[in-house]
Amino acid sequence: MFSLRILIVLLLLLGTADACSCMQSIPEQIYCRSQFVSTVSVKQVIVKPFRLVYNVEHLQIFKQPANSTLPTKISTPSQSATCGVRLTVGKDVLLAGDFERGRLSISSCAMIDAEFDTSKFKGFTCKSSPAVDPLSNIAAANWLPPIPSDRVQTKSPPIPNSRIQTKTAIRRC
Repeated sequence: MFSLRILIVLLLLLGTADACSCMQSIPEQIYCRSQFVSTVSVKQVIVKPFRLVYNVEHLQIFKQPANSTLPTKISTPSQSATCGVRLTVGKDVLLAGDFERGRLSISSCAMIDAEFDTSKFKGFTCKSSPAVDPLSNIAAANWLPPIPSDRVQTKSPPIPNSRIQTKTAIRRC
């Protein structure tokens, strides 16, 4: 009887666990990784098996693939555990996401804070491939504060002899 109670408690705990985990990013990193960035007005939500599809109106487009028009339908997983996004009909929101095979998709990993000043996106271009190094452009564009010169190390600190001797002793064993 006691083990049955433990099993029930464990199943309840597992049932509430979320599987979505995202690398924390600043808006400029999200911008560089995304294929589209747009402020939209949410007009309608359509619930499909495992997906939510939002009908939107693009109010201001900051980034989109060349020679393309952004569709007015955006899809996302229906569950937050799979990084789905819940949007409210009638609200304006800044979205970033993927554009593949003529379809837009978003996830909670690419959400930009509503308080972000979108004027920073105007004229901003990513200098490096986001898959290679999303931070290099941001640092070069002064999105991050400079590192004070007294904190920059130009030489590696010397390794104490005790560490070298410990490594030698371990190798002999």
